[in-house]
Amino acid sequence: MVAHLVAEIRNAMLDKAFKPPTGDLWTPQMLMPGYKVTSEPTQDWDWRTQKERMKLIGKRPEPAKIKADLEARRETQTRFQMAEAAKERGATAEEIRLIMEA
Repeated sequence: MVAHLVAEIRNAMLDKAFKPPTGDLWTPQMLMPGYKVTSEPTQDWDWRTQKERMKLIGKRPEPAKIKADLEARRETQTRFQMAEAAKERGATAEEIRLIMEA
């Protein structure tokens, strides 16, 4: 039963780091003692692509991009607050849509 649970957790995290030894998904049998890999794992990358991926690890975004993202989030929050206020005063759906799109 624990193998089923761990297999489900690993399948949920496939895009992170838990790649199965064979196939696309983890099976409970893969997590049991004595499991033998029936075929070689496929590698869809070579050393060049791996090297390019490693360059991206730990790279910080530019401060200007961070600032622009924060400003966009603040603007979106302000629009939501304005839309909620309009909703409370009885505005129509069209008016609320225009506030959100502004």
